[in-house]
Amino acid sequence: MKFLLYFGRKRNEKKKNISLLVLFSIFLLVVPVTAIAQKQTLESDENMAELYQVNYSAENGTITANIKNDEKVPEGTEVTFTAQANEGYTFDYWAVKNENDELISKSTEMPFMIIVNENIKVEAVIFEGNAENPTVDYVRKEVENFKDNFIWSYGKTVDQAYAEINVKIDELKEKLKLDSKEIFVTTVKHNNNGYVEVHIVSAIEGKNERVRIYSSECLKAIEAINAINALKLTWDTDMSTTIKNYENNEELQNIVKKYKDEGLDIILVHDELTIYYVVKNDSKYVKTGRYITNAVGGPEYELFKKTLQEEMMAKDLIWTPDLTVDELKKKIRNETKDIILNANKQLREMNSKYHFQLDFRVNYYNNTQIVETLYAGVKIENSADQRAQYIPIANPKLNELIVEGKNAD
Repeated sequence: MKFLLYFGRKRNEKKKNISLLVLFSIFLLVVPVTAIAQKQTLESDENMAELYQVNYSAENGTITANIKNDEKVPEGTEVTFTAQANEGYTFDYWAVKNENDELISKSTEMPFMIIVNENIKVEAVIFEGNAENPTVDYVRKEVENFKDNFIWSYGKTVDQAYAEINVKIDELKEKLKLDSKEIFVTTVKHNNNGYVEVHIVSAIEGKNERVRIYSSECLKAIEAINAINALKLTWDTDMSTTIKNYENNEELQNIVKKYKDEGLDIILVHDELTIYYVVKNDSKYVKTGRYITNAVGGPEYELFKKTLQEEMMAKDLIWTPDLTVDELKKKIRNETKDIILNANKQLREMNSKYHFQLDFRVNYYNNTQIVETLYAGVKIENSADQRAQYIPIANPKLNELIVEGKNAD
């Protein structure tokens, strides 16, 4: 009996030991796997790409893409777009904007590919007009296509380029069978600024477009300007502190040195309102004039920009055919009176010595008394300093007045 009891106890202890061993083995197997799985999940969460929304749209046409409209895609995704204009319309360019509707980039590529790194809106800009029914926009597009393929080699003078460009523009007018009473195209040379400009005007459409074709010397100066602007320099408390920051900005100074070594004249300029760089690239063949970076300024200058670029432009100032130059000026004064008064009130609250006033400038057509463009703008000034910016408004009766002037001659 004792033996049986002993054996039974041993047998139970053996069973118990086996059970514990099995449980412990299972524990050893499961715990590491679970821990690894949890670690992998955490790593996966950490490496999970941010999702961004892509919206795309087109008026007067359609867009096809490798994703659905408004779809959210992981950061770094490549998205390709293709646009098709409706009959009678022409594709112009792609406009890429951020979620605040600020323009990020433009492209004329077709198809167009972009890598998504934020919420974006992609718009295919399509205008009315084609080769059979040319409009101002279509002619401008054709001139831009010519410009992109025109070779203005270093050392070619403005006069030489002008002669070549003029021939091609005349061929374009003939190809499109343009009627000068409907769309007037002319070529203007700017010897002191290093470029040739093509003017495209239509009184019927009420549009005035200009396409500049730059010399190699100009393009080098513009390249330097764009490199400095890309740094997005900012204002820091006051003028002297801001200038000191620029002098200590290694990336900025490397850019300045690079282009100086390539023969450009680059200097830092400032007045009481702003700081900016001036770039010149005058070879013995072509004078480029002054190219200026984006101005960086304090509170007064920011108010100045806001007054013109947001409030004045929101008025959508249009020159209708029934208005003379003086009548248009009067109309603009009435429509912008409150804007100027409010801006001056804000200047007084800043204890500023500056004040705003409405200002006009006039551009005459080809050395005649015919007004081609009225420039309406805002001037900020005191007794010693002033700055102005303008909005161009095309004369809708320009072609008619040109014809009348020629007949009068």
